[in-house]
Amino acid sequence: MAIQIYFAGLICHYSGDPHKTCDPGKKRFSILVKDPEHTPYISINHSDPEVVTTDVVFDPSGNARTRDVAFTRSVPHLADLTAVDALLKDAGNLKVVLPFGDFCVAEYFPKGAIFEHEGDITGRACIARITLLIADKELTVTVNRQYQHLVDGDWVFIENASNKPIDKDGDHWSKFSKILDGSQKLAKYKTGYQKHDCASVTPGDHLEEVHKLMQDVKNEYISNEHVVIAAASSECTNSQWP
Repeated sequence: MAIQIYFAGLICHYSGDPHKTCDPGKKRFSILVKDPEHTPYISINHSDPEVVTTDVVFDPSGNARTRDVAFTRSVPHLADLTAVDALLKDAGNLKVVLPFGDFCVAEYFPKGAIFEHEGDITGRACIARITLLIADKELTVTVNRQYQHLVDGDWVFIENASNKPIDKDGDHWSKFSKILDGSQKLAKYKTGYQKHDCASVTPGDHLEEVHKLMQDVKNEYISNEHVVIAAASSECTNSQWP
């Protein structure tokens, strides 16, 4: 079972190097993008979601690997969707210090996305809604000045949840520009790209519990004549750097 750490919302999984040329296959931190329209929460082993007010530190820390095809393809790479001179900055944002382990995708949004940057248009049929880090070994986690030991079978859910509806396409995706330095030009987002041919997901053992704990503002949409509750939009996905 291992230790399973789920992520959702406006979060950027980050190598620790601000440059675009760094190794894309390893992540050391996850940035909880500071924004008044998003609130960070954590839940540990079914606990009620608690607002995060400090960094979340897993110990021992290490490089989380991103070898999973679904993660590579469906968690947008900000380095590919920004100006040439863009750098990443984590100052002023809460972050998660990651443990050793493997990132994968637990669930996709119902629809993909279209990104437009400097005349180039990129369609992504599959956008990750929930990512999952499967940790290699026993851990401790420190958050909000509280310490907890985690063992095989334990799980954590970290969400940077939207706290208001999206007024128009791209409003929340554009918040990722807050963690850019140099030129802050970020690709524009449009929803509506049809989801198809997505790589296999790794839902882990606690996805249904995660659904019940999610705090993000929901919108209803119609799918095959049934009302389905989904996250506000695929623009509130996790991202990664580079």
